[in-house]
Amino acid sequence: MALLIATVAAMLILGIGHGYNTEELEKIMTKSLEPTGLILLVTACGGVLRYMLQYSGLGDVIGEAVSSANLPIVVVAFIVAALVRICVGSATVAMTMAAGIIAAMPEIASLSPLYLACTTAAVAGGATVCSHFNDSGFWLVKSLVGMDEKTTLKTWTIMETLVGGTGFVVALIISFFA
Repeated sequence: MALLIATVAAMLILGIGHGYNTEELEKIMTKSLEPTGLILLVTACGGVLRYMLQYSGLGDVIGEAVSSANLPIVVVAFIVAALVRICVGSATVAMTMAAGIIAAMPEIASLSPLYLACTTAAVAGGATVCSHFNDSGFWLVKSLVGMDEKTTLKTWTIMETLVGGTGFVVALIISFFA
């Protein structure tokens, strides 16, 4: 809604208000909104896929599978978030879905605030790794910087994975002291 309101306001105030006719305004809007179309489409598809996974019960299946693996919750949080990120693409979707799965685990209630903070950081780290073709951020960086897909994978994807992996390692180390 915010994008729609801002676009309409820009068309009226900046376009028509400064003397552009409708044909000129249509050309300008088409050219300026073209790069964002794919990004919005990928983001919307990621959100839809999140709800499909959630309502299909896959979140419960993942939660049960990882809770029986006898791994620390920090590791489970990272793995769940990373798997959702790789499948869905959206970091926001990965964070919210992984947080919901982890929050539903019974062990969460007995953890210290520091351990919960480490778990949150692990979710954020997992939701950051492996940005690729189904991530709107990947396409945004690719189009804004002017790189091809191969170069974006070699730079952006590796950088995002290093950032998320480093965050997870730090959270894991701190969790040993919590």
